[in-house]
Amino acid sequence: MKGTRGDPLYVHATALAIGQAGFLISGRSKAGKSHLAEALIALARIDGYRGLLVGDDRVGLVAEGGFIHVLPHPAIAGLIERRGTGIVTVAHQAEAQLLLEIALEPGGPVEPARDSVERLPGLFLRRFTIGEQPEAHVLFPLVVAALTP
Repeated sequence: MKGTRGDPLYVHATALAIGQAGFLISGRSKAGKSHLAEALIALARIDGYRGLLVGDDRVGLVAEGGFIHVLPHPAIAGLIERRGTGIVTVAHQAEAQLLLEIALEPGGPVEPARDSVERLPGLFLRRFTIGEQPEAHVLFPLVVAALTP
């Protein structure tokens, strides 16, 4: 079965971790996934959180203990693409339990709209949809709110 610990389901997305909590950023190419991830990591660090990239462009989703975990694709772990600069090496975290997804959609709303999505069979993830190239400061409060039970 895809999405089990031994068989990750790889998706086109970027993922970051704040503390041990994972956040998935989905969207088409050039939607701003990598830029948003780095900006959220920077804001997290300013606020005193530990923020790291999990994976850029292609990440694996696995089911464990009723939760979805995200991990980097082994061929590109620790690498992120910066527009205008190219691919660079950054500190990264090997895995995180996903708390929510930020979906970047063309023509998406200006303010994040909440719903949920089934990412692995029987496992749903909170999702906030917003237009492409969003400002990180608009989404950071949602990220911080997800960290508090």
